[in-house]
Amino acid sequence: MKKQFLKVVLIFTMLLAISTVSSAEGDIIVRIDSQPVVFTENSGAPFIDNNDRTLVPLRVTMESYGTQVEWNPDTRIATVKKDDVTVEVPLGQKYILKNGQEILIDTESVIKEDRTYLPIRAVIEAFGSEVQWDKHTKTVVITSKPFDARSLLLDAYNKTYDWKNYGMEMKMLMVMPTLDELGNIVEMQMDMDMDMTIFMAPMKIKSTAEAEIDMGPMKMKQPVMDMYMTLEDDTFTTYMGTYDEEGKVSWLKTIDENEGFKDLMDIEKSKDLNEASIKDVKYLGDYTVNGTLLQKFENTTSFEAYNDLMGSYMGMLSSSASEDMMGFEMLKNMNDIVFIVYVDKATGQVVSYEMDLSPLFISMMEALGESTEASQEEMEMLKSLKMTTIMKVKDINTAEDFEIPEEALNAKLVEDIVAEEVE
Repeated sequence: MKKQFLKVVLIFTMLLAISTVSSAEGDIIVRIDSQPVVFTENSGAPFIDNNDRTLVPLRVTMESYGTQVEWNPDTRIATVKKDDVTVEVPLGQKYILKNGQEILIDTESVIKEDRTYLPIRAVIEAFGSEVQWDKHTKTVVITSKPFDARSLLLDAYNKTYDWKNYGMEMKMLMVMPTLDELGNIVEMQMDMDMDMTIFMAPMKIKSTAEAEIDMGPMKMKQPVMDMYMTLEDDTFTTYMGTYDEEGKVSWLKTIDENEGFKDLMDIEKSKDLNEASIKDVKYLGDYTVNGTLLQKFENTTSFEAYNDLMGSYMGMLSSSASEDMMGFEMLKNMNDIVFIVYVDKATGQVVSYEMDLSPLFISMMEALGESTEASQEEMEMLKSLKMTTIMKVKDINTAEDFEIPEEALNAKLVEDIVAEEVE
């Protein structure tokens, strides 16, 4: 079942790549127009209150935002002013005043260690600016002049349709409890590196995956899977090579024909469906990585709509083998997908994706239900798996061409193998 799940995840990742995380521990960060606010021992530092809201030190935060700050110890009201907007924040009250007009909020300002802390979202939004929470890095992202993040991300996605070929590097980290040979629960960590090359006209994909597994006393590193895919008109062919413990590769082939496959290469239809699948986009600031200024977006995709995008050819990778059909039934029952996209600010091109695959896995395992032979104990352990992945785009329009090896081209069809097993 683990191999089956790995295969499904790999294929889903490839679909995500052609159709178009990790979390951080530590202190809360506040960034205003991508510039971090500097907090010191004297200024105090942000914290999460009992209402699960972020409170920040009043003076240093609001002065960094560009407001005048006043504190009246008699009325216990903080007043912040910028341009023609005055916001008053009464201490210990669940409301603020914007130019004298009351705005209800769901938490309150407090004094902590002789410093005044205010609810950042309510106050900043009163000035017409935007506040987002980047849970991956525990960062409050303030944008003084909001813009249409969805349109910017869609523009970046639309540029990908002009790519004739490209490559992707994927790194996936998986940590999960499993049973050793003696039946004891041990933690298994797997680091997998995957490399893909994708050509678009006609479509063909090459993918290789190598994994390093650490289970305490047992450590191993070996190839996991080689895969090739081709799409010509209404025919999608998959060549999958899996490795045994001795490193020998065995190939299987599936050929599926479906008129819906043509939709995959219909750019205008793909654009429309891709746009419809985007449920929400948040801009999470600019970051400089290796000298390149990147815009960070959080994209929430409705899997129901995403299924429409892939639905006409979701069966392209399934075969008559029951485990494959079961695997793709899991995909159909997924929840919304949330992932991070980095876009080169200068070129508007997508450069990388980050995703926490743990919710995906849990959703898929719940969809499996009783259709798997795994024990209840194994199912519970699998549900606690943690999995993150990072995909980086490379070699846009300069990818190295490839040929499918003869042993893959001559591989047996899965349906023929199943028929032989039945006989």
